[in-house]
Amino acid sequence: MPTIKSVLLSRSVLGGHSIELDFVLNDGTTHTLQIPYERIPHTIHAIKSAASVAETQQKVFSSGQSMFSVVVPYRATDVRTAHSSDGLVVVEFATPEGPMQVAMPSNLTEKTIQRLRAELEKLGKQQFPKTS
Repeated sequence: MPTIKSVLLSRSVLGGHSIELDFVLNDGTTHTLQIPYERIPHTIHAIKSAASVAETQQKVFSSGQSMFSVVVPYRATDVRTAHSSDGLVVVEFATPEGPMQVAMPSNLTEKTIQRLRAELEKLGKQQFPKTS
């Protein structure tokens, strides 16, 4: 499998609708990767998530422990809601990587609300240190 040795160049193309990254591979060849603008936040999140998992694995394995699973979720900084023309409820989360939208039917929206309330209740029963 080719391994990236370095990033040679990055640029915006197609009037800002995509970016291109030129990589130097371990065999000395170069390869250009084009990412559509709307996929950039998800691509960045995937790379950051994989890097976080790799870092955790390195720490765990160097300590001799075993690791079951590591998840790196998007961290929401704000939320908006709306509805689509086809009757779905839309939730948009602002994240450092960019907005993330989820559309769902009303029954799944109700289920989500119930589960969020249950999680909030669990959090309410925990004792957290006071911060000033």
